[in-house]
Amino acid sequence: MHRNKSLRLAGCFFSFLLICLVCPSSVTAEMVVLKSGRTLEGQVFEKGDGYVKIQTDTGTFKVKEKQIERMGESLADGESSFGDDDVDVEALLEEVAEKLSDQEWKERMEAYGEYFKAVFRFQDQYMNIRRTSVDGINKAMAKKKTSEAFAIGRKCIGQMMYVQQEFNKLEVFPELSSYHEKVAEALNFVIKSMKAWLVGDQHIYYRYNKDSIKAMIASMEQYAEFARILWVGERQDFYMDKRIDALKKMLVEKYY
Repeated sequence: MHRNKSLRLAGCFFSFLLICLVCPSSVTAEMVVLKSGRTLEGQVFEKGDGYVKIQTDTGTFKVKEKQIERMGESLADGESSFGDDDVDVEALLEEVAEKLSDQEWKERMEAYGEYFKAVFRFQDQYMNIRRTSVDGINKAMAKKKTSEAFAIGRKCIGQMMYVQQEFNKLEVFPELSSYHEKVAEALNFVIKSMKAWLVGDQHIYYRYNKDSIKAMIASMEQYAEFARILWVGERQDFYMDKRIDALKKMLVEKYY
């Protein structure tokens, strides 16, 4: 950066790993998202007057156009719709630094640190809720206590939605908005996956689990860019890269 300023970021970084189930491997060509929230992936082989037909791994579906929220190409192996905005983090921070005095920049750095710590805290709360709930659901199902398992699932969603509301109250600087949106996407997909499980939609459950990991990888990669510029250190870079690589490996092993 042009100004000779010390860029330091107070904060912590921890592993945010989702608890996911292994799903069958499939590479699909097209995706139909319904207004109900359900997603159908497969091959659209017929488009008629007010309807489309799609062949998926689980069967053939005829869907009315008025039921469709959107249609498009499905994500191919290794691609992500969450990381292709191509944000130039260094240019963003450079622009901010040039507009601020030394003291203002120092205060902005401190604000960045507080923001990232808050984000990590909310992520930690989410995953603690998820982990505890999954353990409880598995134990209840093992004892064939289905109603108890569903009660735990509903409680999990309620707790996550409360944390989500608190997360949405965070003050976000414009230069951090893209990162913030990626984190929000990841958290939102976790809630959607639990809702899908409650209604017994295995396909959409796996889909949202996969999307939550992809959105989280995108957010971590962008955070890594911020950290390398604001808070340079080879050791930090090594551990951040290891966590990102672990998530990418999980994504490939479980979903492709």
